[in-house]
Amino acid sequence: MNDLVASRFDGVSMQTILGVYNYCETHAMQFVLYPTTTKLQHEKTFDQFCMERNVAGAVVQGLHIDDPYIKQISESQTPVVMIDLEIPGANTVSISVDNVAAEKEATQAILRHGKSHPVMMNGIPSAQVSNLREKGFREAMHDAGLTLSDDAIMYADFDIDKAEAAMQKALASGREIDAVICASDAMAMGVMTALKAAHCRVPEDCEVVGFDNIAITEYSQPTISTIDQHMEKIGGMAAQLVDKLLNGKVAPNMHHIFSPHKFIQRESTGVFPDK
Repeated sequence: MNDLVASRFDGVSMQTILGVYNYCETHAMQFVLYPTTTKLQHEKTFDQFCMERNVAGAVVQGLHIDDPYIKQISESQTPVVMIDLEIPGANTVSISVDNVAAEKEATQAILRHGKSHPVMMNGIPSAQVSNLREKGFREAMHDAGLTLSDDAIMYADFDIDKAEAAMQKALASGREIDAVICASDAMAMGVMTALKAAHCRVPEDCEVVGFDNIAITEYSQPTISTIDQHMEKIGGMAAQLVDKLLNGKVAPNMHHIFSPHKFIQRESTGVFPDK
């Protein structure tokens, strides 16, 4: 089950779906994709949704912390594996990368280059990953002895156009910004478009870091440093956990699993390929 979000640059959901599908295909499990929206969640309960579709177990991705299904999933008898969102419950397990550690690592990478006025382009406050990635950014800044201004965190809904607009506004204010830590690659692309329009060079004048490692980050100009979450692997692990939940093979104290991440340095943080 996926929360339906329209984006031209969302390769993350498709990678996850592929991982789930591949596990189901090789383990004789039926795979069905059901998108949902907040509006639909108000029309039918989670249990009603599953019962009408004969869903025995689900991998759920894309819900926000204020969505109606959150409390319902925690109380449901249907085994559920959440991706990128921890929900307590007798029949729930969650899986994600360590978002705090990942964003902290990305921020520390640019701070080692002597940057002292970084800002963060975050997603939305109702997304748990946004809160965790912001925590990582703040921890890195604190450890470096740097103080965050009140406007150091901007929100752009994980959207390329909103990130471009937010960055344009920040640059127009005359603020000193020498790095932008983005909670998604799409927002990093929007930020770089705004920087280019303002004749601000990346990475010479301002470094940019994304998150997700979607394919286009390898082909943008400059290429974008990012966090690779290995979402196809996470999707496969999530499907395996559903399988184990259905067969009573998950330990009672297993509530959350961290999957490995990798920070990839590219041109947007000053790492250039050999010519």
